[in-house]
Amino acid sequence: MHAGVVVAVVPLFNPSARLADVVARLALQCDRVILVDDGSDDESWDSAARLACDRVSVIGPRSNSGIASALNVGVRLAMAGSGVDFILTCDQDSLISELYVAAAMHRLSSAEDPESYALICASAYNGVPVPSRLWHRREPLEPMQSGMLIRASTFMRIGYFSDHLFIDCVDTDFYLRCRSAGLKALLAPPCPLAHHLGASRWNAEMADRHSRHPSWRTYYVARNRLKMMQIYGVADPEWSLRISVIQLVGMAALLVSSPDRYAQWAAMRLGYRAFRAGVNGPLSARGRRMLLSLEAAHASPAKGSGRG
Repeated sequence: MHAGVVVAVVPLFNPSARLADVVARLALQCDRVILVDDGSDDESWDSAARLACDRVSVIGPRSNSGIASALNVGVRLAMAGSGVDFILTCDQDSLISELYVAAAMHRLSSAEDPESYALICASAYNGVPVPSRLWHRREPLEPMQSGMLIRASTFMRIGYFSDHLFIDCVDTDFYLRCRSAGLKALLAPPCPLAHHLGASRWNAEMADRHSRHPSWRTYYVARNRLKMMQIYGVADPEWSLRISVIQLVGMAALLVSSPDRYAQWAAMRLGYRAFRAGVNGPLSARGRRMLLSLEAAHASPAKGSGRG
């Protein structure tokens, strides 16, 4: 059992059959589950819609507007009801552990000054620990969106997820905005999470994480990570230095080992140019066509899932 009303929000984009297990696990631990479609095909939408019941709402289908937009639709719907205390955000292919919510709540209640924490995050993804801050061991260096248990009051204080990022670094931006407002995140050791796509971003982040994504996804990583450095780098030097190292090492490994390295390099350049030009939102249709053409010309298409 846990104190407070918890609503789970799950953005969807062509989810697999695993979604039914994800929803079942969430429904056992949360008061309500809200699934928000973000441009799935008809078959995937029909499968998701069949999960609707008294405690599970399915919103959509919607155009592909990005994960931040989908999360915001779900959060606003949850917040429209009365008495909501926490929002749990979760990916469509992530399984929270049994008693995840109760364990997170217990961790929060036992922390010193629990009201100073805006969110609680998973301590490990597929057994890979999330690094903590060097001088604040209870805080993550950077939490991931899936498994974040966020106080409802946090949204009223700092706003919602940043739509203009579209995908990637959406969680980073939200967390760093919390820190800028004097709020913190709490690592919850009893709360692991299983993610279908493999190890967390901390396991040789770029080399591992982005070898599973097509080049258009690398565009968003390159563009949005630079945006985060520009906005928060000076204010949070520990985060900036450690993430910069992870980014550079990962990108270098990706260019050396990825079978579609030409497309990946082009995606990084496009992301850099978009950052310099202040471009937000989705990758242009022209840019995406170029990356797909490079993938086809030089290697088999990069494997992965996500939204475009």
